[in-house]
Amino acid sequence: MVSLGRLKETLARAGYRSEWERYDVVHKAPIIDPDSGEYNFGNSPHTMKTTHPYTERPNLGRNGLPIIQISNKGLRSMEEAVVTFFHETYHHYRMANYGDTGSEKEADTTTVVPSPLREAHP
Repeated sequence: MVSLGRLKETLARAGYRSEWERYDVVHKAPIIDPDSGEYNFGNSPHTMKTTHPYTERPNLGRNGLPIIQISNKGLRSMEEAVVTFFHETYHHYRMANYGDTGSEKEADTTTVVPSPLREAHP
């Protein structure tokens, strides 16, 4: 299993420290999808604003940053950890720019692992 510290170090060496520092990345095991009951790799928890406009907003961690949760499943290998991290950043990007998290299918098809990380972890 990969630690969050090792993931952070890998991202930093590849030039993505600033991306990591935008979020409060935490370990949460397990993460279970409430709809399917399946184990998830990660989560970007959010809530619905109660004032107009009624848009989703990210839950904030203890550092006041949007939370990214990564489960044991998402930390099984460095490749899984990197993909999970960028998958969850996609959901936060959607929240910030469009007021929704986008679908899992969209996140899966548009999540691109940056080339320095692909080369380090084929």
